[in-house]
Amino acid sequence: MPQNTISLPGTRTTGQAFLTNFIGSSMNACNFDQAVSGSMWCAPFRLPADFDPSYPSYVYADLAAVVGNATAGLATVVRVNMTHVPAIGTPADLDVQIGWPIPNPWTAGDVQRILFDDGTGVTYPGGTFLAGDMVGMLLRRVPGDAVDNYLQPLRAAASLTLVYHQRCQRFPC
Repeated sequence: MPQNTISLPGTRTTGQAFLTNFIGSSMNACNFDQAVSGSMWCAPFRLPADFDPSYPSYVYADLAAVVGNATAGLATVVRVNMTHVPAIGTPADLDVQIGWPIPNPWTAGDVQRILFDDGTGVTYPGGTFLAGDMVGMLLRRVPGDAVDNYLQPLRAAASLTLVYHQRCQRFPC
């Protein structure tokens, strides 16, 4: 099945994450400090009509180093919180947290795309959503987590990316 991609723009931040930073000269971004809680909300949206609920979906973030790293064995902990509001039913929070190994070396300004992996290679398994469901997402670094030994701030592009499988649009599929 073909895949489709949606870019989910960041709309608001809390704590020490401000949308006044940049990756390069013009890509809006927010900083996440290691010790201070900060987060970025993406605009809520409805899953499109061509969203095929029988397949898994994937959420990605683009992170950049604020300062360079030349130390092996470092990691950070980031989380995507999603509130899923089905057309009929009760809202549910679906959180995926990952311990992400910091590249070595990682030069200041270099961008890495990370997948929020639930442990099976996907973010959300098939059957989690239906086309037309409303979702809202929050990206944050988890301060104080024992796995997070990367003491430098991270910069995240002010958007998340959702990749999903498209429902068959014609017969035969």
